[in-house]
Amino acid sequence: MNDHPEYSTPQAQPAVRTVPGGAATASGPEIGDPFAPQGAVYFLPVPDQLARIRSLGPGPKLLYAALMWHARQSTRCWPSIRRLGVQLGAGRNSIKRWSHELARAGFIRRPNKRAFPNHWILLYMPPLTVQRAPFPGR
Repeated sequence: MNDHPEYSTPQAQPAVRTVPGGAATASGPEIGDPFAPQGAVYFLPVPDQLARIRSLGPGPKLLYAALMWHARQSTRCWPSIRRLGVQLGAGRNSIKRWSHELARAGFIRRPNKRAFPNHWILLYMPPLTVQRAPFPGR
């Protein structure tokens, strides 16, 4: 799935573990070990305004987060459908369907897809007008 080197997950540094008999061995983290994600995981944040829209499924929201990652500080980005598919672990048809959903909802625009198939424009999202609900347990 992660056949593109840009999207491969960085490997954690091996930890030194003591095995029975007192010998030290180097191995990676194990399930249940403490984990600090900074620098070891790439995040795709979904804006709250988008996350709260019930008419959009998780796919379009994840695609928008990936487009934000590619755009960084800009309003435009140029990743291919294939690159987005590799990054999100989705097929071409899913990426295309999600992009149509985002365009219909007014979150992105793709001007002249035939001439510039990799051109994506992120559109302004108004701030939330509803009061944020507290997280459970707070």
